[in-house]
Amino acid sequence: MVALGVVGAAFDAVRRLDPVPVRELGGFYAGEISARLLGFPVGVHAASLWPGTLLGLRPVFALELLVLYAGLYAAAAVAAGRAFAHALPDADPPTARTYGRLFAVAVGAGVLLGPLGWVFELEFVLALASLLVVVLAVLPVLVAVPPVLVAEQATLREALGRANEVVAGQRGRVVVGLVVVGVLADALVSLPAAGGFLGTAGGAAAFAELGRRAYRAA
Repeated sequence: MVALGVVGAAFDAVRRLDPVPVRELGGFYAGEISARLLGFPVGVHAASLWPGTLLGLRPVFALELLVLYAGLYAAAAVAAGRAFAHALPDADPPTARTYGRLFAVAVGAGVLLGPLGWVFELEFVLALASLLVVVLAVLPVLVAVPPVLVAEQATLREALGRANEVVAGQRGRVVVGLVVVGVLADALVSLPAAGGFLGTAGGAAAFAELGRRAYRAA
């Protein structure tokens, strides 16, 4: 996860330098405690997008964002594959297909969770209902998808079904774990020094450990 932390720090540095508006939350050390929800061990980052940033964005900057996020999610997919292959003793080394499936899950989780924060700011009631569905029904399953993909060399459809079986009976514990990991990630990324590195590496490692524990407990 150290290499992923370096990628996350570079991601934040580039985003702060480019002309695309950056959204930076106050964070833990500004007295704003929040849980940064994760759907994949990609960590959290200090720089993110404002609602509506993509509307009317020049093609060159849209391409830049696409490359940055694709690189970040690709690095997360490789890091997750290697981490779970090492943490799960019966797992074979990930194949190229497994890495591709991990990348697809990382992108899907990002697409799912990114807009949720925007809606939460714009319409609290609507977002609260969506948040309950995502946190209680979707995220616990996503926690178990990466270890299933690596350990069982499953397809995406098989991994989603198997992950649902893995979290059955421990969904409440996984949800509590997600909140704890989210608060930890918020504290790490809010550090005045090396926040981008620690938020990415630490948040991703904690989320991956939650997935490993859920998978081993099934």
